[in-house]
Amino acid sequence: MPGEPGWDELVALFEPRGAVRSIIVADIDRTSTSCGFAVPYMDFVSERDTLADWGEARTDDEIAQYWATKNAVSIDGLPALS
Repeated sequence: MPGEPGWDELVALFEPRGAVRSIIVADIDRTSTSCGFAVPYMDFVSERDTLADWGEARTDDEIAQYWATKNAVSIDGLPALS
């Protein structure tokens, strides 16, 4: 989260975006593959700018208030990042 140790180094790895509140770092111990025979082909069309536009239209205080009221828990009821 912004202001925490290591934040500046991690956020520098990404293109600048507004309203960023977290970077998730995961240690992966194991991955698996499947045959993929039934996985459809997907083509990348473009990046979406909806979230960036939304964040740029709001102040930092408005974004913090939105997070506090709308993102307090995940869709499965787990507590959100503080």
